[in-house]
Amino acid sequence: MILMKCEGEKQLEERLMRIGKCIIDTNFKMEFGICIIRDLTMDLKVAKERARMALRNECNSPRDNIIIAYYDVNLLEKALFEKKLENTMYRAFRNGEFKIFVEPRYNLKTRALCNGDAYAVWEHPEKGTLMPEQYVGIFERRGLIMCLDSFIFEEICKKIKEHLDKGRACMSISIKLHRNHFNATDFINKFKRIKERYGIPGECIAFRISEGILYERIYQIDKIISSIHEMGAVCIIDEYRGRYLPLEVLCRIHIDSIKFSPDFLKGNLPNDMIEALIKIAKGAKAKAIMPGVSSQSQIAYLNQIACDEAKGDAFAKNISLDEYINIF
Repeated sequence: MILMKCEGEKQLEERLMRIGKCIIDTNFKMEFGICIIRDLTMDLKVAKERARMALRNECNSPRDNIIIAYYDVNLLEKALFEKKLENTMYRAFRNGEFKIFVEPRYNLKTRALCNGDAYAVWEHPEKGTLMPEQYVGIFERRGLIMCLDSFIFEEICKKIKEHLDKGRACMSISIKLHRNHFNATDFINKFKRIKERYGIPGECIAFRISEGILYERIYQIDKIISSIHEMGAVCIIDEYRGRYLPLEVLCRIHIDSIKFSPDFLKGNLPNDMIEALIKIAKGAKAKAIMPGVSSQSQIAYLNQIACDEAKGDAFAKNISLDEYINIF
């Protein structure tokens, strides 16, 4: 903890930048959480906790590998909001407040529905409808995301079993595995036990893992994907941007599908580069999936360059898990 007198934020930041550059090498990152003490009677423990709260704010961006984050009242409101969600999560599971929806994926050759990506919407009795981007980050920071993913997976298995018991066919559905799972060595076995409890065939299940997580776990990547394949399930690289995984790793790991970033079709990449990415997926013997498709012209273009599957507003809106399961 540093107590520092200053005449304004600009002077304070210049001094902290000099301190940071003296202490660290360019390969490291230094973070300063700041609480401006305007009331000299403030307890230093309070100031310290507020500075720590500023560092937990996700909006911070580094400058020369140095992060400077300020506490303000909005951060306290945000912390109270997060604590409220944490305290009500288990009640939400019991009361059925989490509703599972599916983003349908379509085969580009046949234009037929072929797969779906599951996510959960929280119908909070006080906060209203919360989309995943509003609460998933909170659950990750507070170590609750594994409970949510297990809940989503079990609910999907229940619905699939009900459907199969009626002698009906069922399409594959995928869930996203978040970073926290990979801190446990046998996390896949937990999903395997749930799957076996309901007697779900492996081909009904798929797992999505972000490119960044696979890179962080590159030393155990083969074991992770092999464990998924041993379940008979499919493994998908989610929101692939080509930033982390070297091409030789991509070809070695026997991934089943590569789902690209939805930003690729928003004019951020030239068509030649999109075509090259599709060829990379084919070279890795994986299906190419393109999200964010919003027009018939994009569908025609993706079909022309041999993309396998796509999803977006050009096809259909997201549907509930019950609607998806009961399509067949």
